[in-house]
Amino acid sequence: MAKKQFDLTTLLDPTDIIRRLQKRRDELMSEVDLIDGEIVRFGGGIVGRKPPKGTKIGKPKGKRRVKRTADQLIAHAQQIVEFIKAAGKEGVSGKDINAKFDGVNPSAKQFLKTHAPDTKIKTSGKRAAMRYVIG
Repeated sequence: MAKKQFDLTTLLDPTDIIRRLQKRRDELMSEVDLIDGEIVRFGGGIVGRKPPKGTKIGKPKGKRRVKRTADQLIAHAQQIVEFIKAAGKEGVSGKDINAKFDGVNPSAKQFLKTHAPDTKIKTSGKRAAMRYVIG
């Protein structure tokens, strides 16, 4: 059952109603601004509204990713190939490669296939047990 609406115009002038509603809205908005300031002060974010001037929002600035050139990637791949060659017939695991060389993504196998296509790399085993040998 629908709730019956009360008609304020029977008691007050419409301009008086508008003035009172605007005054109430202004009071509430000032309270919202105070609450938003406290949220930002404690490290929270504001959804759907602009923060007060001077507040810093978003993620804290961290270490930026360094974009490498194609030559740098090829040189990095050659270093990895030399590391695998030095291991001999036993080869090395992907864990060893990742420990020694940063930025070997998505995997050592895919990285070498992309950046050292002339080098033949044999792999044995699966996932964590995969070994890399020059073949």
